[in-house]
Amino acid sequence: MKNGICPRCGEAEVYVDRGRDSRPGIIISFWETVLLVRYVCTSCGYVESYVDDEAKLEVIREKWSRVNPVP
Repeated sequence: MKNGICPRCGEAEVYVDRGRDSRPGIIISFWETVLLVRYVCTSCGYVESYVDDEAKLEVIREKWSRVNPVP
């Protein structure tokens, strides 16, 4: 979706909410929230969310439990 093409339907009707004040977030502690950027395909309704601040990915690695891949 970040490339502007929907992986579900293949259309180029992808919009992003980056920079909006009402972005959702992931609470990682009482004082800290990681903001998300949402991509929406207006052709099929598919939505993807990404962490906006790459430095916060390390905080998530430290605080969250890793999901082990299933073979």
